[in-house]
Amino acid sequence: MHEGAYVKVTVKYGLIRLISTTLDLGEQLKDHDAPVQLPVEAGQVSLPIYYGDFFANNTPPGTYSVFADAYTDDDEGLACVKATVTVPLP
Repeated sequence: MHEGAYVKVTVKYGLIRLISTTLDLGEQLKDHDAPVQLPVEAGQVSLPIYYGDFFANNTPPGTYSVFADAYTDDDEGLACVKATVTVPLP
């Protein structure tokens, strides 16, 4: 994985798409002090998932669906993540 890799992120509340964005994967790794930085050698890599950019302290309670698809700089699929995030009542 080299510079130019990216991740497409979608956040939904039920059927309503709240966020649909494309992020530079290298920048995200740097911004969140990930244990891995680009370039990454081929093989299995474990990374923490950080939702803070999409779920602020004032996010309404509920269950949200998060979809993230990562691609190389050549548009080859790297990984996909499907997650359910529940924001509890304060």
